[in-house]
Amino acid sequence: MALPDGPVFLIHQTYQGRSDLPAVGKAREDAEHDPPGLFLDFGAVHLRGIREDATNHGNLSPLVAGGARHDTKKRTHPLAPWVQRNPPLNRSEWDQMVNKSLTEQRTKLSVDGLIVPGADHSPAAFPNGIELQINAIRRAWSNRPDTDPEWLAHFSLHDDWLQDGRLIRFLLNLITDLPDEIGIALQPRFSRRDKGSDAATLAGLREIVRVLANDDRKVLLVRTGGLGWLAIAWGAWGFTAGRTQGTWLDSREEIRRRKGQPSPPRLERYFESQLLHHVLFPDHQILAEQTGYEQCPCPFCTKLQTDGWAARPAAQHDLYALSDLTRLVSGGDRAARRQAVRAQVEAAQNHWAQWSSATGLSPRATPAHLPTWRELV
Repeated sequence: MALPDGPVFLIHQTYQGRSDLPAVGKAREDAEHDPPGLFLDFGAVHLRGIREDATNHGNLSPLVAGGARHDTKKRTHPLAPWVQRNPPLNRSEWDQMVNKSLTEQRTKLSVDGLIVPGADHSPAAFPNGIELQINAIRRAWSNRPDTDPEWLAHFSLHDDWLQDGRLIRFLLNLITDLPDEIGIALQPRFSRRDKGSDAATLAGLREIVRVLANDDRKVLLVRTGGLGWLAIAWGAWGFTAGRTQGTWLDSREEIRRRKGQPSPPRLERYFESQLLHHVLFPDHQILAEQTGYEQCPCPFCTKLQTDGWAARPAAQHDLYALSDLTRLVSGGDRAARRQAVRAQVEAAQNHWAQWSSATGLSPRATPAHLPTWRELV
């Protein structure tokens, strides 16, 4: 099938829990709603797993495959060969990577759209790194077969690009000069997790998305979770999120532990649609008793309420909830979608104003990002 009109939510494939994803699509279909799609990530899952999930994705649709990560570690099951190597540095290396990835997508995966792979760009990629990627995209496009589906080009950018007007203008001038039919898969990589709610940084991201949408390009926000949903208000065609926190917000921040120090206990996280925010499960149980709270009807929540918190159904609920939030803001034109996103953000603020005084809530329950989100829509 061809890529649908937006907005769309794509479940982002991760190494763990891949077999749990088709159940989310079935739950959406059972509720008489369209299922989400699936983003196969060459940088996160070995090539064997990519091919398996492309075959066994159930009713998750549309199906695309991309990634901008490079990793030279030895693995029992190797990543795709153009990923398990150093990033490309010249024309020849770029052409090899792009051609190998497109060949895999065309011949092995039966994807609904092709994604031209990218590399992870810090500001040091200005100007040569980005120009090398742009030129590789052009060469591949000129040699494409007539049978190709739609194209998206993957750009992975450190958040420094979003904070510098000169870099934003340079990037947009190059991208908007690409052939009109090529959409953009944009992956913002934040220096710290808290930068994902920094107003100035997000304003830069909003400018990029708006300009590309105004250029009539599909814009897919990769590994962005709730922020990607917010970007629907700016004209984004779609966004991805998966089972892990790193697929809801891509942070380059590394948390190092001393040798021998045990890993911290897993947080019992639960996504509250009415707050557009993850809370701890004990906080969810308190919120669920408040006036105006609406319990999620998905089968994964039924299991959580019966058996208590568990990672698998909690993650499946999160993805179900994001799919439903996307449905709620999908109608009409861009202006109508912007209004719908704004209404959801304002409703979340009103809910928190009503519920914030509930006894026993932890500080983690506070949706501190909502004022910034409201300013940006």
